[in-house]
Amino acid sequence: MGAFFPELKELGPVGEVEWETLRSLNRAYTDLRGGWESARALTFGLMTKLELLKDYTALDHHLDAVHEAYHAACAYERQISASTWRYASAAAVLGVMVTDRLAAGRPPLSGEAVRAVADEEPTLAQLRQTVAVRHEDEDGLQGGERRRALVQGLESAYDCVMNERSAGVRRTEAEAGSCRLTEVSPEGVEPFWIDLLEPVLDLAESMPTHIAHWVRHRGRAQLF
Repeated sequence: MGAFFPELKELGPVGEVEWETLRSLNRAYTDLRGGWESARALTFGLMTKLELLKDYTALDHHLDAVHEAYHAACAYERQISASTWRYASAAAVLGVMVTDRLAAGRPPLSGEAVRAVADEEPTLAQLRQTVAVRHEDEDGLQGGERRRALVQGLESAYDCVMNERSAGVRRTEAEAGSCRLTEVSPEGVEPFWIDLLEPVLDLAESMPTHIAHWVRHRGRAQLF
């Protein structure tokens, strides 16, 4: 079980499929986050070593070897960050959908609706809709900072996707909204999702706690 996932013995108005899917996604992105953080540390260490080795020797064997390791580490870091992004962003969208419908008194999402969100990376438009939902802690320092990071990161991602030309033509905002970041981020440049990843992880981790609090207090505490 993910380290940030609360236990609920009575689901109450939360659908079993909703809760089990959020728990499964939590396990996925929690494990991947650890791998991503390790990959970042390895990449940074190799980059530092390269700087130190530049004037170390006239022969290039050592420098070439570290270069090879650095490029391999960069490729792995990008790959695992993409996987982390895919599961964390899906969990954030699903978590907000569940809290939103609880606050509105709507019935649980169907299994089909849950799977449609959980089984693939959300589009930019889905993420924008998610960020637009106002959460109970956004006026606090930590919540406000998280919300600003999400808004800024999302708008930067929109700009990147629109400026990355498709078939030589700049994308419109609507076209960018239909894109998934891992599908449109070109190789050789910083991934479009990278500045969004940590704030989206924070949001995904906070949603089960909000939901559990709502269930335990049977709606007496306001989520929004």
